[in-house]
Amino acid sequence: METEVEGLLRRLETLRDAFAEPPTAAFLTKLDEVAEFDPQWHALASAARSATTESLADEWMRLFEGPGRFPVVLFGSYYLDEEQLMGPSTLGVLDAYSRWGLEKSESTPADHLAYELGFLGFLSDRCETAESPEERERARRERDEFVTKYVANWVPAVAENMEAHSETAYFRELARLLRGEIAALTAS
Repeated sequence: METEVEGLLRRLETLRDAFAEPPTAAFLTKLDEVAEFDPQWHALASAARSATTESLADEWMRLFEGPGRFPVVLFGSYYLDEEQLMGPSTLGVLDAYSRWGLEKSESTPADHLAYELGFLGFLSDRCETAESPEERERARRERDEFVTKYVANWVPAVAENMEAHSETAYFRELARLLRGEIAALTAS
């Protein structure tokens, strides 16, 4: 039986992977496995099965990377710093990562949605697995502050843009799941 935290980690990891790169056959197989555990993911898995991997990858690129101007920006600073990438909020995100000994070494800015979802998963895990109660509480406070300050204020706009600009049910379902997960973290 999956614990509540294990379910949260699985959902955050799956969302992270969905936004990190275009869907692959391996990811879509993993998505089917996630849907076996969690009925709220059935519609997304079904939408994925009704499309080809190539068409989903093409739509991912069109929505999130271009070419040209793309309709859904996956960087928090775009929303939080008046469309300025690598703005002050990016530095705040980097500071949060650094407080936990995490280094950001890739060229993608630290405030990319995939990284932020991964960090939320890391903190959620620490809330349960840290050795001391003080460390667990520190992780809980950091996660709650991070969600409030760096995630909850812009992710709903990403989900709205996905729903408005997607040509497939897959990305509209992905937007619904993203919105729901962030709302649940905000409420916790």
